[in-house]
Amino acid sequence: PEVASSVWWVSRHGGENMAVAIHDDYSFSITFAAPFGNFPAYLTRRIQGDFLLPSHYLQQFHADFADEDDLAAMLEESEYETWVQLLSNARSGRSVWGTRPNSPEYPMLSGWIVDQEPQQGLVLMKRNPYYWKVDTSGQQLPYVEDLRIDFVANHEIATQKTIQGELDYVGPHDVSIARYPLYKENEPTQHYQVMDYTSCMTDRYTLYPCHTLTEDLVLRDIVQHPNFVKALNVAIDREEINQNLFFGLAKMGQLSPMPNYQYYEPKYAENWSQYDPDLANQLLDDMGLTERNGDGFRLRPDGDVLKFNIEHAGPRVGVATHEFTEIVVTFWREVGIEASTKEIQISLYNERWSQGLVHCGCWHADRCTDTLLPVEMRWFIPTNIGQGGPAPEWGRWFRSNGQDGEEPPAAIQTLYDHYNTMNTVIDDAERVAAGKKIFDWLADNPLAVGSVSESPAPLIFPKTMHNLPAAGKPVGWDTYGISTYHPEAFYYEGGVS
Repeated sequence: PEVASSVWWVSRHGGENMAVAIHDDYSFSITFAAPFGNFPAYLTRRIQGDFLLPSHYLQQFHADFADEDDLAAMLEESEYETWVQLLSNARSGRSVWGTRPNSPEYPMLSGWIVDQEPQQGLVLMKRNPYYWKVDTSGQQLPYVEDLRIDFVANHEIATQKTIQGELDYVGPHDVSIARYPLYKENEPTQHYQVMDYTSCMTDRYTLYPCHTLTEDLVLRDIVQHPNFVKALNVAIDREEINQNLFFGLAKMGQLSPMPNYQYYEPKYAENWSQYDPDLANQLLDDMGLTERNGDGFRLRPDGDVLKFNIEHAGPRVGVATHEFTEIVVTFWREVGIEASTKEIQISLYNERWSQGLVHCGCWHADRCTDTLLPVEMRWFIPTNIGQGGPAPEWGRWFRSNGQDGEEPPAAIQTLYDHYNTMNTVIDDAERVAAGKKIFDWLADNPLAVGSVSESPAPLIFPKTMHNLPAAGKPVGWDTYGISTYHPEAFYYEGGVS
């Protein structure tokens, strides 16, 4: 309790902190208060981050292990007041996400480690000499010696650096099918190649009408009406979006698992994804929203104009986010909703979204493959608070075990029961069956407005680089970019880029 006032919720599965038993120097066991068949899947997301830490190094900062006088001396020499702060600093920035220079006394599990203090917009990394993987001939990985990571201000700069041949790799956050012609046009004269994958993140734009608005309670009641989100869905011509933004290369559909995975059924992507403005108008009329003002926009029960605003974080969500939302609001306005869209900073977006102040948010719907969907269903049902999802206050209630937030309707709580079953059962077939119960319900009662079911994901690599993932493979958050494709085994022909 001194080190952490709260713990990772996974560590409290079953309502109690997990128990860890150390058997010897190389083995330990973890016991939960309830069955937790999904736990190994969670480990795949944490193992190189902060789940396993070097005790031999960190014990010197922990009061239960350190010599009292030595610890007091370190505290006096430091800027900290407590040993907890000292311990926190010792591990800060030293995860797979960190940018703190590595110490030889602090071994890491990742293939590369930060080599020196980061400069403005630049991080330099080198091979981890203690990396634990070798190739089939016994040669230690990774093959690539040094990494240079450049941070740029926006997508336009990243794109420019790409087509000028200044970058060896551009990740899925910074590429989009919307820029595909530009990449291909410059490919013949540059050192890079465009590799075609399938996106499980970028370009899977999804709109999240907020079901737990905290200030505009009239609009909140409108959003919670079962007709409203259905109307928003069928008012959109997804194929026009496909042609305008994705060159007709995407498969359009409702928010769903990606095709060709266990949790997918065609109806999950197809239901309420047809373009039918007449049906959209009928659904809104049936809600009683029949009165209109002189501009043709519907009036709410309180007499105000039905305004519905999309707020989004622009390129942080995807390269074409603003263009996508501009097309959407055009369709919504055609069925009498005075819709608008606005780009704001990611910090402000998260703050406003978590407080229930955003009418409709927008995010990319990752966590959509068998790898991560059963672990984190935040985009499909309200299990989280930030970035997106159907309802931050219901998510807050779920995360706090009913101690905070707003208790959701019984139907939503039933979805939580199915999700808990997914976490609990050992048998994967039972887990998939529980997940499909969630998607069966969502197919008839959509909580969000999906757009892209599947789209190409062009990634940029040097023409001389080998051992790359095969074309068509999914890339995105579910694969941690390209991390699950063993980049430590990538190599340059001739040994240099």
